[in-house]
Formats: sequence, C-alpha cells, structure tokens
Amino acid sequence: MSVFLFVLDGLGVFNENSLSTYQNLTKKISINNNQINFLLNAGLDRALTGKYNLLFPKYCYAGSLEGHREMFDYYSNEEYTICDGGLSKEILDDLYIETRIKCIGNIKGRGKDLIPVLSKNKDQKSVILYIGIDSTISLAYDVKEFRFSDIVSYANKLLRMLHDKKINIRKLIIRGYINHFSDLRVRKEIFKKVDFDEKLSKLGFSKCFVNPKVQDILCLSGPEIIHANCDNECYNYILSKKIASNSLYFINFPDFDYYAHQCLYSNCKNALVKFNGFLPVFLNKLSNNDYVIITSDHGVNFINSDLSNAHIREGVLFLCINDGKSFVLNRQTGLDNIYKTIQKIQKNKTISTHYSLLP
Repeated sequence: MSVFLFVLDGLGVFNENSLSTYQNLTKKISINNNQINFLLNAGLDRALTGKYNLLFPKYCYAGSLEGHREMFDYYSNEEYTICDGGLSKEILDDLYIETRIKCIGNIKGRGKDLIPVLSKNKDQKSVILYIGIDSTISLAYDVKEFRFSDIVSYANKLLRMLHDKKINIRKLIIRGYINHFSDLRVRKEIFKKVDFDEKLSKLGFSKCFVNPKVQDILCLSGPEIIHANCDNECYNYILSKKIASNSLYFINFPDFDYYAHQCLYSNCKNALVKFNGFLPVFLNKLSNNDYVIITSDHGVNFINSDLSNAHIREGVLFLCINDGKSFVLNRQTGLDNIYKTIQKIQKNKTISTHYSLLP
C-alpha cells in the first residue's frame, strides 16, 4: 500500500463573498467542464466549494511553508519580525564588508514590479533585495553576473546576520533574472529547518519520495528526490517508474504554483487540463489498496481578481481517491487532517466516518 499526496497550489482559492471557489476559478480561466471531466466526476467541484473560513484568524497569512508543514501536523505560532521598511544600514554594511557584493532596493514590493526597474539602474556586482508581503526576503541576481553557488553563500551569510540580530523571517527566496526579467529556471527557497523525520517514521512507510520544493520545506533525511522542474517532468517520472510498495509520494506540482502566483490564468487552465488527462492514466497503475490525496497548500484571498498574493489558511481542496471511489472532507478542518488521514490509511482503518463517499 502506497499513498500519493499531490499538491496543486493554484486550486486553493476562496473569496470573501462566500461564493463557490470553483466558480471564481473557472470564471478567471474560462475553463470548459468537458476539459476537466474526469476531475469533476471524481468530485473536484464538491471538494472545492464551501464557505470562506479562516481557521486561525490571528495568523491568517499562510503560504507554502505553513501549508506543507501543517500537512505533517506541525504548527508554529512564531511571530515574524522583519520590518516592511527593509533591513538596517548596519546589516547591509556588514554584509557588504563580508561579501563585497552590493545590495540595492531594500524596499517592500513584488519581484515582477521591482526587478525590471531596479535591474536597469544598478551597478555591476550587486543584487536586488526586497521585502515580500508575507514576511519574506527575496534576493534577485543577474544570472550572467553571478554563480548560483555564490548567491546561496551570500544568502546564508545574510540569514546568519538576521539570526544574530534576532530578526525572524518566514523564508528567503533566491531568484535569478536575465535581461531584466525573471529567469524561471532559477528559484530557491530557504526555510528554517524543522525535524520532520520523527513524524514521517510514525507513519510507517518504508520509503518516501518528494520533489525539491517539498524537500526544501520539510528537510527530510534520506528521501528519494524526484528531480522534476515542471509538471510534465513530474508526470513522466510518476508514469514511467514502478510504484514502490509501502511508500509515501509527496509532490508539489511546479506549474500550478508558478502560474497562479503570476496571474497567468490561461496557463492555470492548461495545467488543470493536463492534470485531468494525467490522473486517469495514473490511477490505472494503482492497486486497490493505494490512495491518492489531492490538496492545496494554502488558499488565496481573492482580492481585485488577483490570485497572486494574500495567502490564507482555510478549508482548501481535499479530495481522496481509492479503488475507484472518491471521498471529500465532510467539514472544514485544518491541513493536519491529511496527516491523520494517512495514519488511518496505514492502520487499515476506515476513513468513511470523516469523509463523504461520492457516487
């Protein structure tokens, strides 16, 4: 028995007017029901619909970091102390003395707005630093000017300085750009490490397979890394490899993540249509005691028709498929319910008491 946990970032979409999330998403991307017929028959629309509901209002902003970790039943109420006004001159001066790399920007904003402007007016040997909306720091660098390894070293020195100053951030993002626009091939997120190995061992799987984003967030010891940089590479890996017995596959599909955050709605549609085509082929590979769980790592506050920011915790998509049967969650609960569900599956306990069996 193996469990596949598929994370579709762009599907955790709710709005403040308690309208159907599915309606809002399809309205933006002009999707035709026939294009995702398999997902609809499996219960996608019923898994997505529901009332707007913040589970933890005090800590309502939640992104990939919180989402993936909460799936493993880990919650943190730590406060983030990064200032919207940027880092102090003292930190930037010390960073320059240690690295001899200048830092420009140091303002709050979004990469797609700042990188094209700041990159045209910078000196040689400088990186762009900006503060994200969700307590993050991003470093953008010209891929023609720096080696990736040098920027990783630079980022780790900055993180050490922040730690020494007791400045707590959610994560640091490294982004590359070329000719003043983001290079989609270069992106790395650095998170504070948390030990999830004990939680994984309690699930009792012999092996664990993850893709790079999941590994960056969970920092597991010894998983098999699925080196896939786009959805098609994920699909090819999953369909071409023999399914390992008693294993957990935890995969965040990269295309959904990127397209939703960049508001590329037609690409969101294409990604969903491709997933609709992939899923029935994949399910035919499974035995009757394998499970597939489809979810999202966070929702999005649907403000001004913009899906790219304002992550929130709420009752995101939760669809479970086993032996041709589909289940959806009966009530709005936290993402930790995924961990509890996998525990039940591993112990051969029924999940029907917690889920609605769809026809």
